[in-house]
Amino acid sequence: MSDLAIERYREVLKRRPDEPISANNLAYSLATRRNAPKEALPFAQRAVAAAPQNPGFLDTLAWIEHLLGDHGHASDHIAAAVRGAPQNPGIRLHAAVVYLGADKKDAAQVELQEALKINPELGKSEVDKDLRARLGIEPR
Repeated sequence: MSDLAIERYREVLKRRPDEPISANNLAYSLATRRNAPKEALPFAQRAVAAAPQNPGFLDTLAWIEHLLGDHGHASDHIAAAVRGAPQNPGIRLHAAVVYLGADKKDAAQVELQEALKINPELGKSEVDKDLRARLGIEPR
């Protein structure tokens, strides 16, 4: 996501402050591309407030809360995201990381295994390798 895209999301939100897709995308971009989760949090909260059952929005909010060290809220939100989109491997992988951050190793293992069942290609990622090492699981 480029700086130009971030600025365009900001422009959309100036004209339509309740537009949840732009709020969600801006939040995720700020948190992951600019390493600014604190700035991103209100945008993610705005997206979830507009569409509280949207798994993608819940995933973004959970990820940002995780980055901020708010593991309790992150765990709650990622659980709701997984319930809403159980076949989404990206959400399941985020769930594994969030649960590991919350010291819920068993839940993290389950989520990692589910993510890999859905998309075995994730097993080649650095995130997978890191998770396996932190969970004490042998590499594939």
